[in-house]
Amino acid sequence: MVPFNQTQTLSGKGIEHGSPRCDAHVPLSAKTGQPLLIPTWGSKEVSTNRHTNMADLHDRKVKDAQMRATINSKLVETGERERLKELLRTRLVECGWRDQLKQHCKEVVRQKGLEHITVDDLVAEITPKGRALVPDMVKKELLQRIRTFLAQQS
Repeated sequence: MVPFNQTQTLSGKGIEHGSPRCDAHVPLSAKTGQPLLIPTWGSKEVSTNRHTNMADLHDRKVKDAQMRATINSKLVETGERERLKELLRTRLVECGWRDQLKQHCKEVVRQKGLEHITVDDLVAEITPKGRALVPDMVKKELLQRIRTFLAQQS
């Protein structure tokens, strides 16, 4: 794919200088004298590449989902998933995450009023902050444990 601020010759594209398909405003290469294509967001080159990239992205998402499902199955089958969950609970309590999130819940309930908030509303409200508050060291430790587990499995 050609970045939009670069140019590409039209050789092999069936467009020759002077042909009906060649726009008179298409710049010529200083080196070769060939017409240059300056892709724009609406050009065929960019949209073709965008379609290909979207298909590749979809394929990658499918493969990633399959890989996650396989890893999760192995974690469940061996009991490692439960051990990782327990480790996560322990680390979150140790770092004060649980207390911080509990305090945030109380603040949300106070702001919105107990009568005007549902459990689903509360979960939707606190989830982004809860994820953001998980310390990087806890995430790294869990990721390392998962990598070690997978290395042992193969």
